[in-house]
Formats: sequence, C-alpha cells, structure tokens
Amino acid sequence: MQNKQTLIDLGFERNPDWDWHEIGTEHYQLKNDKGLFRAYEVTWNGSPVYCMLGKVTKDKGIVDYWRDCQSEGSILKHITNETK
Repeated sequence: MQNKQTLIDLGFERNPDWDWHEIGTEHYQLKNDKGLFRAYEVTWNGSPVYCMLGKVTKDKGIVDYWRDCQSEGSILKHITNETK
C-alpha cells in the first residue's frame, strides 16, 4: 500500500500552500529531473487507503491529471519511470 510514509520515504516534502483545508488534506511535493510532483494520501474512515499523484504543469500546483497509486512501487514508477 502506498501512503503518506511512502511519500516521505521517497523524499516528498509537505507543501501547506497546496493543502485542502476544507477537508483536512495535506499535500506533498517532490522535485526531481522528471519534474515537480504533487501528492496526497487518501483516507477512508480515518485509515490510509492509497495516494494520489500528479505532475505539476503550471504555477500554483495545477497538475496534468491525478493518478491513483495503490500498488507497491507505483509512486516510484511514476516519479522515475522505473520500477522497484
């Protein structure tokens, strides 16, 4: 399962400017040679379920499209074009 700890382990850092305060969703960012990525953890009844990941295409955190990242290594695959 991909969760907030996965993001942190991969080097993502918290970006409070992108948070969705109305629903309490914390956002994270990672910049590498593939671009700037934005991600957040999806929870259900308070438990982590998976992460959403998008590649930032414009200022203010606008992404190309959101990817559901649930399977092991899926975030790593998208941010590096490699598999674990």
